[in-house]
Amino acid sequence: MKTISIDLPETVFSALRKEPDEFAKEMRIAAALKWYEIGEISQGQAAEIAGLSRSEFINMLSQNLASAQAAHSYPSTKQPQSGFGPGYSGCAYLVTYFQAGNGSRA
Repeated sequence: MKTISIDLPETVFSALRKEPDEFAKEMRIAAALKWYEIGEISQGQAAEIAGLSRSEFINMLSQNLASAQAAHSYPSTKQPQSGFGPGYSGCAYLVTYFQAGNGSRA
């Protein structure tokens, strides 16, 4: 595994009320979720980057989908690409598919 170093101001940790280790873990998960959403990486790769099992990653997708729906619960005139309605990300189909009991879970 490669290690990377990112310089951040000390104020970031106090502003977010997070310890550096917790911040780094959340950053890995956020990056994996976004890269998976835009199709840059596979579900397995995203889970590995996030430091989660595939089933944990699917649960994380579901949690973030619910957060996105709550954040975007206002009326929208733009038709979302997924066809699921406002607030759904590009991961909506996959999460709905697995929640319905389709597909295999790792």
